Amino acid sequence: MIESPKRPRLSAEQSRQVLVQACIDLLATREVQDVTNAVLEQTTGLNRSYVTRYFGTRNGMFIAVVRELDDRIALEIDPTGAGVGGLDVPELLSRPEARIRIRLTMWLLSQGVPASDFVDGDPPVLVRAQERIDAIFGIGPRASRTYAFQMLLLSAGMASLGATFGLTTDDVQDLEALVRAQFVVSSDTTKALGW
Repeated sequence: MIESPKRPRLSAEQSRQVLVQACIDLLATREVQDVTNAVLEQTTGLNRSYVTRYFGTRNGMFIAVVRELDDRIALEIDPTGAGVGGLDVPELLSRPEARIRIRLTMWLLSQGVPASDFVDGDPPVLVRAQERIDAIFGIGPRASRTYAFQMLLLSAGMASLGATFGLTTDDVQDLEALVRAQFVVSSDTTKALGW
């Protein structure tokens, strides 16, 4: 039998954070369905009933994990446009947080969780990407939001379904080059659209 680690008494917020971090750590090496309340109890030393108490359901906890990963990924995007991180699709997809987030989201959707449950307002990743695009290209909020959606959807689609469509590394680089070329002519495009 696996002995659970003993842990000092934690506040509700600390317990939530411990459970979310444990999920992220476990999802780095396990399939989603293998991250059970029992495994979390063994890993954290917290009673398995805490999942229900703090998140309502196991899926509720996984949604909290998705939101935490969104926050972490967003922090890596430089909104000023001064750095290089954040908009390079292959680089974004190489981050463990992004891969876990996409895999967990796809699993939750397959379990029937409504997509609207993932987001409360604009996700931080979208906001930071939008700020970065606007800072670099000066194309205004509507166009930069649209391009940010395009980049995020491209990233998520390639990570979760790219192989099922036969996308190769060259295809990914071509798609990324096409999106970057769109940024260059974006001022003409936004004027034509009245944005």
